[in-house]
Amino acid sequence: MSSEWMRLQIKDLGRIVTGKTPATARADYFGGDIPFLTPTDMVNGMKTVVASRTLTEAGLATVKNCLIPKGVSVSCIGWQMGKSVLVSEPTVTNQQINTLVVDESRFDLSFAYYLLTSMRKHIFELGATPTRTPIVNKSTFGQIPVRVPRLNEQKELAALFSVLDERIALLRETNATLEDVVQALFKSWFVNFDPVHAKQKGHAPEAHGRSHCCAVSGWI
Repeated sequence: MSSEWMRLQIKDLGRIVTGKTPATARADYFGGDIPFLTPTDMVNGMKTVVASRTLTEAGLATVKNCLIPKGVSVSCIGWQMGKSVLVSEPTVTNQQINTLVVDESRFDLSFAYYLLTSMRKHIFELGATPTRTPIVNKSTFGQIPVRVPRLNEQKELAALFSVLDERIALLRETNATLEDVVQALFKSWFVNFDPVHAKQKGHAPEAHGRSHCCAVSGWI
């Protein structure tokens, strides 16, 4: 099956847009409704993210050629190089990000995201150097070789990966909840000394402790 995959370059999958930052001295350029994505917004393992900063229409006017309708944004400068996120709404990125605006008549957007995500280490190694800031410029990024199946297979693979992503996200949420419960239990026992206070009031400390344990085991 893999022998039927096309040998291409990233630039063959669509249009590559390198971002740009409006003049930061202009407060009127920031704080509007247009997402402004930077590498610090790109959290490991997160398929989509929310930009922590936004642009106004005035700010957008200075970088209007960098507005992407949707695509896959990849950090290409610095030690976060290679991180990828799926952009699903009109967004501007800073100059540290190259975005692949996928030609969806030929390629599946979600598949392109998973493809680029799988290449993080390779992208990082392309620009890593001990003497300067790691960087992969637009030209180098576009020339990275990739192998891509037919469109119907792209969609099938992307659907499978999406199911796995949803499962991973659910497990992360469960783990976060468990961590909150355990921290609350630790604080109750060893900071607030609730079992001690319960005993002073004539309650059985063991029963008090069991109630917290049951809360934890109930999540498991």
